Amino acid sequence: MSVAAKQKRKRWSCPMCSVGVLGPIRPRKDNAIRYCLPCTEKTGKLTERVCLSDLAKKERKQEAKNISKDNRKKSSKPRNTKRSWLRDERYIYTYYLKATPMSNDGDEFNIMEVAEKMCKSQQWNKALSLAAEKTKRSKTSYRTSCLVNLWDSTMQTKGSRGALGAIRISRASSLRGSGGLGGNYYGVSMTGDPFDPCGTLVTLLHEITHVIHMECMGAGVINGKRRPHDMAFNLIMSRMAKAFWGYDFHPYEAGYSVGTGYAPTRHLESWLREQRKSKNIRILRWLGCTNK
Repeated sequence: MSVAAKQKRKRWSCPMCSVGVLGPIRPRKDNAIRYCLPCTEKTGKLTERVCLSDLAKKERKQEAKNISKDNRKKSSKPRNTKRSWLRDERYIYTYYLKATPMSNDGDEFNIMEVAEKMCKSQQWNKALSLAAEKTKRSKTSYRTSCLVNLWDSTMQTKGSRGALGAIRISRASSLRGSGGLGGNYYGVSMTGDPFDPCGTLVTLLHEITHVIHMECMGAGVINGKRRPHDMAFNLIMSRMAKAFWGYDFHPYEAGYSVGTGYAPTRHLESWLREQRKSKNIRILRWLGCTNK
């Protein structure tokens, strides 16, 4: 038997007339096997034959490659970065209009990302200037960078509970509502209420305002008593609430007086709840539910 007879052969078929002929596995470019001459004569263009088994094999390989790629995407874990700790479930808040998760009206957002957005706002300088002008108080400094430092410390400590000068946020374990503490050296420590998004947002703004108020102006002293919720504090908080959500009330309109410095905060909470129920788009953006 000749060497040529021992060589493997393939069937090359014309894609137009489907007529096939046996030929070498890898015919030369000038080999007549590569072309269907009758169809070439009919169309006036070279009609190249193909190997159907090779095409089927190529399709199977591509299909297997696509399946493998999909499996890798499903099994791949998120890339670990400096911000990975922000994806922790304790910072993902799902709230409901009704006091039950069975209402199917849940809104989800990341409370730590909200804190970052507040700290990095460019509106704090204007709020401080307004408070200083209206109260005619001397300012210890205009270091609004203290909030940038507050967030930088939070990133470095990853929101650790024992880290001073940073933001620490935990979930309320019962229906006690949100609450917290804030100060320029202390930082912010607060709990978020799983059923009260507006109360949690206001608590966060309230405590961050304490940080910049104490850093740049200090607590007011009225009739010999220290007042951390003085007019300057409430002017700063109200101005930032207006910049964030459109809240347009003076502290006096919100119930402020000496000894009732927390009244504007309660007024803001009530106003924010009503705005959320009325689908105010500015509020919904902060709650991550602009599609509702």
